[in-house]
Amino acid sequence: MSRALLLGIALLLGIALLLGIALLPGIALLLGMALILGAPVMAQSPGVAFDETEHPWQHRLFYVFAPSDTLDAFAATLASLQAKHDAIAERDALVLALPHEGTARWLNVDRLSPDVGPALRARYDVDADDAVLVLVGKDGTEKHRYALPVALENVLARIDSMPMRQREMRERQHGDG
Repeated sequence: MSRALLLGIALLLGIALLLGIALLPGIALLLGMALILGAPVMAQSPGVAFDETEHPWQHRLFYVFAPSDTLDAFAATLASLQAKHDAIAERDALVLALPHEGTARWLNVDRLSPDVGPALRARYDVDADDAVLVLVGKDGTEKHRYALPVALENVLARIDSMPMRQREMRERQHGDG
């Protein structure tokens, strides 16, 4: 619920108390109005912020761009990424779905704020009609672009061939043995 709405309710309750008006029916009415008025505000929440600068040296990033979230190649790529969730997590990767028309989001989790998609499109020079997966390494640089739909095995193989990933695999192997 918005702060202004809550302040308005508190103000009305304070006035009612000062005037000695029966509060119980008034509270029920105000709460009902708050729920009705607050519902559209809550449904249109701006989404989760994303700051790319928080991820270097921690995560690899898969940015999946498409003209629309209804594009078959976009949906197929996201389904493939979701099916390989464990393999992606093992490689410390995060997936952002970034349709030009539709809702930008973490892979089937949180909706992203509306400015995330356009900012990343500009940063990686992705046109509104492009359907691509941009792979960003842990060092924060673009490693490769793949046209959608993506053969995920190719993306995972590219990551596994990177020196940093090779080191991670060696460290995990020694830690397990």
